[in-house]
Amino acid sequence: MADYLLSCEIESGMTKRTIEGKKETLTRLSKFLGNSELSPETFRGYIAYLTDLGWKPSSMVSDSKVVRAFISWHFEGGSISENWGQKVKLPKLHREEIQIVPFETAQMIIEAGCEVLKNDNKAVRRQKREAKDCLIFASKSGLRNFELRGLKADDFNLEEKTFWVFGKGGHRDKLPIANDMLKMLRPRINRGGLIFRISEKMLQNSMTRGCKKLDIKQKIRVHSLRHVYATTLLRDGVPYGQARRLMRHTDTRILDTVYSHLNVYDLAISLNGTTIVPQGLSPKEKLERILSFVQYEMKNDCRFVVKCELDPNSSLALHINLK
Repeated sequence: MADYLLSCEIESGMTKRTIEGKKETLTRLSKFLGNSELSPETFRGYIAYLTDLGWKPSSMVSDSKVVRAFISWHFEGGSISENWGQKVKLPKLHREEIQIVPFETAQMIIEAGCEVLKNDNKAVRRQKREAKDCLIFASKSGLRNFELRGLKADDFNLEEKTFWVFGKGGHRDKLPIANDMLKMLRPRINRGGLIFRISEKMLQNSMTRGCKKLDIKQKIRVHSLRHVYATTLLRDGVPYGQARRLMRHTDTRILDTVYSHLNVYDLAISLNGTTIVPQGLSPKEKLERILSFVQYEMKNDCRFVVKCELDPNSSLALHINLK
């Protein structure tokens, strides 16, 4: 185990936190095995053991992936002849579909959730300002929750307008800083230490509070901002290759199948140029296209109250009120 963990640190450049997590998993596995050898049967037994302990499927999958990586390391080193870890089935995860809103609505949720109230004490006011800056930065960088809270002053170079982030698996990536984030970041960098001194719970509570204030029914979480960021990049015409690098994915398929929430109207714009109402449609068909687009695109945008009516005479009545 010690050689494997040393390899993770030196060759893979994993963070201390990641290595400690691997060590904890392998120590737990070692206690389970006792005098038995690690094999497909004992690996399955270990998963069953975690199930009996009442572990959640997501936690069991995380633990099992560490064991798989450990087996792969032995295979690559030649100490075993087959990488059999990949053949052991992991518990199935029932992933909840991530819900998103337009970028502008996400900003309004953040503003509403972090609004400083008259009766808020000094500590609460500070927490809300901290949460607001952190969430806005998340929406303009696509960082994960733990990545945001791990950012340090030394990771930033304002002259280059870049910063380093430690992501999944201990990977370290260099990313650009959005221009409108520089003013907010400067005093935080000057004070040193962590950029955002806020808890995961406080960030999520801010999003929940914002959705409630704006009467938004979707479950918009902190991680939803990463999805909003990816979808906004693609809607703004950023090529998939560049969007993949900004999201720090190894494959564009992850971006396409998981993070992009492009709808049929986004595809229509690509097909027809810059409009969803192509040439050659009858007046009624044109109005139906416009009606469908407005209803779909604006139903989740809390800035407007929209009412559309299409009568039999092919007349469209569109009422838009600003909130």
